[in-house]
Amino acid sequence: MAIVECGHPMTTYWSKTKTKTGAREPNYMCFKKGCGSCRKSIRRDRSEGEFETVLKTLTPACTLLDMAKDMFARVWEQRHAQSQAETATLRARTKELDGQTAQLVDRIADASSETVVVAYEARIEKLARKKLAIAEKLQNTVGSQRPFGEVFELALGLSRF
Repeated sequence: MAIVECGHPMTTYWSKTKTKTGAREPNYMCFKKGCGSCRKSIRRDRSEGEFETVLKTLTPACTLLDMAKDMFARVWEQRHAQSQAETATLRARTKELDGQTAQLVDRIADASSETVVVAYEARIEKLARKKLAIAEKLQNTVGSQRPFGEVFELALGLSRF
């Protein structure tokens, strides 16, 4: 939505051209009484083209870029710390599952009933599936994070990070 010198938003509308086809084209118009552009039609492509030209000339201040870099770096470090904590938790869970499996194997050796042995084996199989799922999560999380400077240098096209 375009805004004229009076500060009020302009209204968009479609008008017919005076050609044989009567094609419709988008326009803007201000309806605020007392405005210098009141009831004057402005073609959308002209208004938006001028805005695009102004937008291309804008560049952020160095302080803004530095502030954004610092913010991204803090978030990056937090995510990295979360990833390391999750990895440690998964490794601890793997050790716990190994201990439970070892206990069940010892119980199988002591068991005399066939049904108890089958139940223990089913439980060991369930623990093994959990351990595989954890190993897959570990594989996906470990080493997947690239250094902050490398990632944001490429994203922003800057070599000063």
